[in-house]
Order: sequence, then C-alpha cells, then structure tokens
Amino acid sequence: MFEDRLPETFLSELPKALRGTDFPATRDEIVEMARVNGASPVLVDRLAELPLRSFDTHEQLRQELGLA
Repeated sequence: MFEDRLPETFLSELPKALRGTDFPATRDEIVEMARVNGASPVLVDRLAELPLRSFDTHEQLRQELGLA
C-alpha cells in the first residue's frame, strides 16, 4: 500500500477514471483505462506505481491506493 495516501479528491475521480474497466484487471489495464477516460496525470502516475499484478475488484484496488 502507498505510504502517502492519495488526496481525497481522487476518491471522487477514481470511478470516472475506471469507467469501463472489467475486473479482474492488471495494473497496466487500469492505467490505460484511466488515460482513456481522461484521468488527471497525477492519478495516472499513482496508478502506474501500483504493484505489477492483477486486482480482482474495484475495492481491492481502492485498498491498495489507501482509499478504503
């Protein structure tokens, strides 16, 4: 999990950034979907820092980001 938590504004941005993402999804799939959906560069960068693995659910991703 990230030592530095994402700003709370990402809590509202994340659903739009991940719109259309089918879970389970890999880090790279999540990053690409966020880019396609116009997520902020800061959020895309943080998503790119996720461990290189698959996330089974949206909730699991939120936990890894420190948002759950």
